[in-house]
Amino acid sequence: MTGLRVGYIYSSSALISAVCLAHEYIVACTNSLSQCVALAALKGPQSFVTEMVAEFDKRRHLVHERPNSVEGFRCKLLEGAVYAFPNIKAFGMCSEEFSEFLRKNALS
Repeated sequence: MTGLRVGYIYSSSALISAVCLAHEYIVACTNSLSQCVALAALKGPQSFVTEMVAEFDKRRHLVHERPNSVEGFRCKLLEGAVYAFPNIKAFGMCSEEFSEFLRKNALS
């Protein structure tokens, strides 16, 4: 279901009220395909979930370790996502300059 952006929240009523205020302006009507797929995923077999969680955890660690193996990069290990937000301060460039540097020099 990656990319379908379907989810739910279970929390205190105070937090739910605050989330609903923001949600009202962020999301409007999840499309019907996503709703059908979400329902099928929730009602279907769940045996593969443990395997998927383990695989994504391996990927999360890889996404953390690889950038940290490059001198100057520092990435924190995120708790629940497979994303990297490297700190590039050691390179002495802003993100735009660094992106341009990578674009020009990555293949050379």
